[in-house]
Amino acid sequence: MKNRRTEVTEKTVTIRHLDPANVLKRGFALVIKDGKIVTKGADLHPNDTVQLRMADETVTVTVQENQLIK
Repeated sequence: MKNRRTEVTEKTVTIRHLDPANVLKRGFALVIKDGKIVTKGADLHPNDTVQLRMADETVTVTVQENQLIK
């Protein structure tokens, strides 16, 4: 019984860590363009307006330039 309880507790902790709200609290942000989440920098272009959703607020920003990460 204890092993099952420990397993459930560990899975609960994992789920909490992956909760989008908790991910944002750790300093990550969602980039949103035209109501959709952006996952690739190539989808953004200079002068695009996007929203950055953080843990406590959303800000609107304008893309200035793209820099490829190697």
